Amino acid sequence: MIKRVSGTLLNDFLEQSANRIPEKAALICGKERIAYAQIDVMANQLANAFPARGVESVQHR
Repeated sequence: MIKRVSGTLLNDFLEQSANRIPEKAALICGKERIAYAQIDVMANQLANAFPARGVESVQHR
């Protein structure tokens, strides 16, 4: 099921979902499931790795 969320950035949607429904499957591929909380952790790790590689933040709001 695909749910459209207009006016919300993907990272905001994932963070809000991780807070509301952390254990619910966000991604499903075959038998593998990744929960919103897991995606939030991975996204934060990735975001924290960028500055060490010289990537700068850009605000889109």
